[in-house]
Amino acid sequence: MTGKRRRKGRTRKGDPEQPDWLALTSDLLEPIAQRSRDVIAGLTPFRSVCRTWRAAVGEAPRLLLPAPESGATPRRAGSEHALVFPLSGGWSIVVDALDASCHLSHLTTGATAALPRVNAVRDSKTSSDIRHITYVRHTDDESAQRGNWCRGSKIKIDTGSVESFFHTYQELSDYFRFALHVPPANVSASTDNMMIIMCHSFLLASRKAMVLCRPGDAAWTKLANSPFYGCEYVDLACFQGKIYGLEHDGATSVFDANTLDFLHSVDAPQSTSRLFSVVYPSLAEPVVFDYFNFVALPGKLLLIVSIVESLELKGFTFFELVASNCMPSWRKVTGDAIGGNYDVFMDCYHTTFSHNAGQSGSRIYYVLGRRRHPKTSAYCYETNDGKLECVYRSPDDSGEYSTKPCWFVP
Repeated sequence: MTGKRRRKGRTRKGDPEQPDWLALTSDLLEPIAQRSRDVIAGLTPFRSVCRTWRAAVGEAPRLLLPAPESGATPRRAGSEHALVFPLSGGWSIVVDALDASCHLSHLTTGATAALPRVNAVRDSKTSSDIRHITYVRHTDDESAQRGNWCRGSKIKIDTGSVESFFHTYQELSDYFRFALHVPPANVSASTDNMMIIMCHSFLLASRKAMVLCRPGDAAWTKLANSPFYGCEYVDLACFQGKIYGLEHDGATSVFDANTLDFLHSVDAPQSTSRLFSVVYPSLAEPVVFDYFNFVALPGKLLLIVSIVESLELKGFTFFELVASNCMPSWRKVTGDAIGGNYDVFMDCYHTTFSHNAGQSGSRIYYVLGRRRHPKTSAYCYETNDGKLECVYRSPDDSGEYSTKPCWFVP
């Protein structure tokens, strides 16, 4: 009988015995995982050690960077016309720019759920008539034959009163905003009682229009119009039975999530006059400006203002929605008012968060990317001590473009 004999590990005389790294308990593996976590790679290096270590912790949030349009870096496999919008709970909205089809995808479990085409809209909750807004994709040959001002456009949207042209799929995606409401009792990857809110100023024939749907619906349903004249929505949130639409001028429209009726408006916070939006940028981009993001945490709705100077994040200002004289208003608070142990993930397009029991206090991970500047920078902000650190910056010579860098939170 022949066979290979297993060699036992040896240690030199006097050397301490080496620990068995495969036999570490979970209370030891969890802090090791937190210390090895990286903003770009997440916990991938840690989870690649062995099956034991992989099972000890789940996936960590990751920074998603679009593949380069050109340059020496090869394009990765995938479809350029599949527009992916990561949301909360591991869910993402996927819009196919070829035909306006749309679905939910849970990238961790592989679960999917059908959603209406983004151009299928009904005017109210009681209406049965579905309007299909004209959405046309042009081939390269068709684009080259069009008039001068729309030559080279890939997408045409015709609302009946206005025609809009988009030269790239990324340009089309810049105007989408989504918010996802998932009841706290839902199990992972369940779509029960889920609600998705969307706005797109060109697609919905109004700069101030918002629609919602539930998985399996045949169309998106419009919310009631606000009686006040205002700017287009730049961020959305669902919080405690109400839907919030943040306007470009800093005001907030509030709707009932059940009846879809307009309830009231909340004035813009004080000392926020330098507003700027990816949705509605000025022709001459300012050097100093503020971005706005809703953050709907358990028990509180925050408005976080990101202060940007010369394409560098300089800090944050925090506001909490409170009842003042029976009417809600934004009250300025300190960063530690977030409370709890949250990781808040923000970019120019959406916000989400996750619980992090392995840390003391909350952190904000922010990615700054601008349409006309092919640079991406990611930052980490400690709410306990106000420490702000740049944790990633795209190299100057990369072919990377930052039209839609964003966070994915499993």
